[in-house]
Amino acid sequence: MYELARKHCGAQEKWSISVETLQKKTGASSHLRVFRSMLRDLVAHDHLPDYAVEMNGDTVTFRNREALDTVEAIEAEPERPYIDPEGFHDAKSVAPGYDVYALYDQWVSWWIDSGRPELKSPRAAFIGFCRNKHKTAPLR
Repeated sequence: MYELARKHCGAQEKWSISVETLQKKTGASSHLRVFRSMLRDLVAHDHLPDYAVEMNGDTVTFRNREALDTVEAIEAEPERPYIDPEGFHDAKSVAPGYDVYALYDQWVSWWIDSGRPELKSPRAAFIGFCRNKHKTAPLR
């Protein structure tokens, strides 16, 4: 089953096939009813390496896990406000000694946690965040 998925799905996102055709391709000699039962077990246990298996009626779909992970990661990654290189330079001058890229990650997290309010100027908002971080830092 794995080898068929690898051959036909490969690096594509998914590959679908009918249960009957899949049975023929695997060379399984079991009755179609038994083969379906084995497929349902495969779907339930989800243990096929590299591919997730779904069964919808008489159709079996193999989904490439790597492609799914990439899609999920893209969908899970919230849109981050863009700060141009000059903005990072300005942030370094208002918060000397700080890692402005770490500050950017903190600022984005704060912005997301705040409900993603509309930013008229993401650059100005970020620089203000850096300025406040530097002002409120404990004296060394």
